[in-house]
Amino acid sequence: MAFRGGGIPLIEITSIQNAQVKQWKKLKTAKGRRQQSLYLVEGPHLLDEALKTGQKIEWIMTSQAEEVFSNFAQKYDEEVLNSYRWVHISEEIRKELSATVTDQNVFAVIEKSISQDFTVDAKSRFLVLDGIQDPGNMGTLLRSAVAFGFHQVFLSPDCVDIYNDKVLRSGQGAHYYLQFSTGDLETFYAKLKEEGVVVYTTALTKDSISSDQASYRSPLALVLGNEGKGVSKVSQTASDKNILIPMSTSIDSLNVGVAGSILLYQASLVK
Repeated sequence: MAFRGGGIPLIEITSIQNAQVKQWKKLKTAKGRRQQSLYLVEGPHLLDEALKTGQKIEWIMTSQAEEVFSNFAQKYDEEVLNSYRWVHISEEIRKELSATVTDQNVFAVIEKSISQDFTVDAKSRFLVLDGIQDPGNMGTLLRSAVAFGFHQVFLSPDCVDIYNDKVLRSGQGAHYYLQFSTGDLETFYAKLKEEGVVVYTTALTKDSISSDQASYRSPLALVLGNEGKGVSKVSQTASDKNILIPMSTSIDSLNVGVAGSILLYQASLVK
């Protein structure tokens, strides 16, 4: 145990063979995150967002503890920062944990926040992600959901892990402003129907309407489907309205991250 100025305790770990380091490394895999119910973030921005929103942070690790702590101490009370476990790690450990080309130099281990439960009220606006697989698309959609007021996100079980490092980087902290739930899609839609939620799907059918003609009145659920297959049959069956984005005839489709962001924006215009 080492100490920083002011008597604040700092754990020091130098070996990549350390048992705790091995547990952190497992968080780079979906299996490890699932088993520990934790995930790993990298970089000062994501740590700042986690601190700002009161996430349950288990560890903060850095190879430049004094500098990193001092930077955060300019923004947060030392008592708050001191409530977390800070670890000074070796350069060797830093390289083992890093998933980026550019040196971010600070990591945090945070408790996952995703539930089987969700609530519905008259103002509910759900973003339903049905089989989204690309981490970049997922992160983009989460950022757009925050930007355009869809604060409840339901994930089908076959979606990419939202705590994947690429999703976290693409999301840029959006995770901390959203309520995540997951589970069986049929059960989820049955609950929405009971509560009078209108379900919009992005499917091209004979009765599809232009996205700029949809009412988007709350409560509503906007369903976006898999990059290749589109929305599942379960979502199609549950759909109240199929919508499509009017486009130039020279383009027949949009990336789901782009299309979803457009639809979220259009829906946000209706209060």
